Amino acid sequence: MKTPPTLRSQLTILLLHVCATGVLAQNPATVAFHGTVHVNDPRLGTPELELTLDGQAPESIPVGPNGRFRVYVPEGRRAVLHFTCPGHLAKSVLVGTEHAFASRSNRKKNKRVTFDVRLTGAPDDVDAAAMHLVGRILFLRGSGLMKVTYARDPVALEPGTLLVAGR
Repeated sequence: MKTPPTLRSQLTILLLHVCATGVLAQNPATVAFHGTVHVNDPRLGTPELELTLDGQAPESIPVGPNGRFRVYVPEGRRAVLHFTCPGHLAKSVLVGTEHAFASRSNRKKNKRVTFDVRLTGAPDDVDAAAMHLVGRILFLRGSGLMKVTYARDPVALEPGTLLVAGR
């Protein structure tokens, strides 16, 4: 039995729709955060990066031998980028991708955010492995404009402190 042309075309359209929505569901819009980790004394070790998405288990992200890193954070998520290196003060950056693609004019700009992190030597009286908040990168509601907050003096956080990228 042969399928009528209209039914065949409807099935083809349905199949294409299912495939397209499946691909879009698997590849949500992401913001790429990338840059370089600079260390005062590279002889002490290589920098490491740990990514925590929305309070989930931390994930180790490779850092290149030249200190380059790249992290993808899905739209609408919050993350902590925690940078460490032996003998250096650990630093954390909070990022929130909510509203990153709120404005058509900012979609292209917000797909890729570049920043560098400098890890300084840890003083003897400071726990180098402790988390120290140094900044936040957020996107404003409505406009999608990026807002960066930088702390000149890193804020020491107690172990187990919940890091939330607030407004």
